Amino acid sequence: MKKSALRLLPHDPAWAGHFADEKQRIIDVANDIALDIEHIGSTSIPRIYAKPILDLAVMCKECELPTLAEALNRLGYNYRGKYGEDKDHYYAVLDRDGVRYCQLHIYTQQTPDWTCKIKFRDVLRTNDELAAEYSSYKQALAKQGHTKGDYAEIKSNWLDSFIMKVLAIPTRRISKIV
Repeated sequence: MKKSALRLLPHDPAWAGHFADEKQRIIDVANDIALDIEHIGSTSIPRIYAKPILDLAVMCKECELPTLAEALNRLGYNYRGKYGEDKDHYYAVLDRDGVRYCQLHIYTQQTPDWTCKIKFRDVLRTNDELAAEYSSYKQALAKQGHTKGDYAEIKSNWLDSFIMKVLAIPTRRISKIV
């Protein structure tokens, strides 16, 4: 997807395979540096619309971050360093032919943000009603013709209260579903 274009697609079962391939590419160059690699974001949740960009959460030790960044650069990722205000959250992106393919959220410890991303995914994978609510909101917002940046900003305002509703639901970890 072009970096500035906003396009939501119905869930594509091939995204799970793309994640598995990308995870293996990272494992192959990072050896034991990446302690955990999770498929997060809308492409990880069956039945919902998503921007066709893979989101991955990667856990590594803080002392291994420079080595991981170097390995990611060898894979074609653009390592961007800190992400926001969280001191343990870093970011890298992979574009192919001018199109965003993958975004990595790299953590050096299990922060509340890491836990939130995993639980959000797990709850929406198992709760059809919440998944449908989230997907419907995203589709309605996308139809308003916003840029990708505006869409993300507007969605984040609504998403804060939605995330609180999702996080209140007890769940067991089901991350083995790809």
